[in-house]
Amino acid sequence: MLLNPTGSDTSGKALGMKTGGTNVTSSKNETEAVKISVSQADGKYIAEYSIGTQKQTQEFDPGEDLTILIQSSERQDDADKNGVNVTLENTSDKPLYVKIADDTTAQRVKVVNRTGSISVYK
Repeated sequence: MLLNPTGSDTSGKALGMKTGGTNVTSSKNETEAVKISVSQADGKYIAEYSIGTQKQTQEFDPGEDLTILIQSSERQDDADKNGVNVTLENTSDKPLYVKIADDTTAQRVKVVNRTGSISVYK
């Protein structure tokens, strides 16, 4: 996931798979709900991810580890309200590792709920 100022050339929020799949995006200059779920069925791994009401589901090969990077740029000014409240769910057989690289003085990312084997690093 990438978080940028809403006035930038790219979407304020973009969430998707590193390879393949479709991104969900938003340019709303406000804090929005984001949900990321990882599950496993019949030996296949499934990622479901959403920003607000936009949602995607993608089958993927996790390799050795399940990892997510959430990267945020620094806020431009007080009018830059872009942010996310993140819910993380993991019902797979592997632990999920989440790295958050956020603005150190005015954070954009808040993990509000997590379920399952999940480790969050900042």
